[in-house]
Amino acid sequence: MYIKRMELKGELVVEASIETLREAAKIMFGASLKEEVDNGKIIFTFETVVCPPRIIVEDIGEGKYKVTCQSKCSISQCPYWQRCIEVDNERLKAYEITLRKLIGDKAIRETKYRWTPERIKEEEMEKIIDKLIRRGEG
Repeated sequence: MYIKRMELKGELVVEASIETLREAAKIMFGASLKEEVDNGKIIFTFETVVCPPRIIVEDIGEGKYKVTCQSKCSISQCPYWQRCIEVDNERLKAYEITLRKLIGDKAIRETKYRWTPERIKEEEMEKIIDKLIRRGEG
């Protein structure tokens, strides 16, 4: 099952500062954002009781970072793991859109989605993210 999860997980390669990546995570997760470092990876977590969503940032050198989303499963032998991967990929797509809004298209060096997010309507998501960014500026 772990190999199957890895095959479906999306990832981004971005060229940005940690501060920008943190700001994008704050826009995504709001006041419930928790940040920690584990094995050299920065993990932004939305604090919830069950299966907290996480944005995982790994330094790959030269100011570039690999970004993935992976919920921390709280349920042993969970039968919903595939749906969680789909939601994580949708979350990663929303994070990508947020980064594009903050720093532009050039900062996103590479995108890999092995499962294409179906529910993300980019235009609608961009409008929502614009509102969240403006709210944070005010």
